Amino acid sequence: MPRSKREQVVTLAKTAGRKVDRAAKAAYITTLREAVDAYANLYVFSVANSRNGQLKALRADWKADSRFFFGRNALTAVALGRSAVDEYVDNLHRVSRALVGDVGLLFTNRPDAEFVASQEPDLRALGLPVSLVRGVVTLVGDFVVCEVGDTLTAQRAKLLELLGIAMADFRVDLLCHLSTKDGEFTDLKA
Repeated sequence: MPRSKREQVVTLAKTAGRKVDRAAKAAYITTLREAVDAYANLYVFSVANSRNGQLKALRADWKADSRFFFGRNALTAVALGRSAVDEYVDNLHRVSRALVGDVGLLFTNRPDAEFVASQEPDLRALGLPVSLVRGVVTLVGDFVVCEVGDTLTAQRAKLLELLGIAMADFRVDLLCHLSTKDGEFTDLKA
């Protein structure tokens, strides 16, 4: 009697791994080095509570004169240079030392990184009595956002988000800065 095809054992553990060839790694290294030449400032930053939508909005805001890189830290360190002997630009090896954990690179032509924007128009649109006094957003009168047991509406949730009260904060922390033109390195962690 012939064997049944249903009785065959199929191994699901054998999967093809993703292989990155030398050409792709070399292209990544070349792209990073071109960015060092093209942009005046380089920042290393870490992202807390990463959200894809937030990162996309951040990239869209900085798209005109900046470029973000998230890649393997070891390969990025090779592209920048791990020591003073093999670094691509002066003091670039100090940047590669900061590539620890979940970090990324921001190349920009802006004179300094400005991640904080004014919240005054947003707060006023949500109904808060605010005014701008000497560049500081000031609450003019009392305002209750919500009380215990209230259901949060989208407007109230947005207001809590703008006030910095959230379950998880999306935060970008700048760790260090390198001016690629003159090689000046600044540690921003302190």
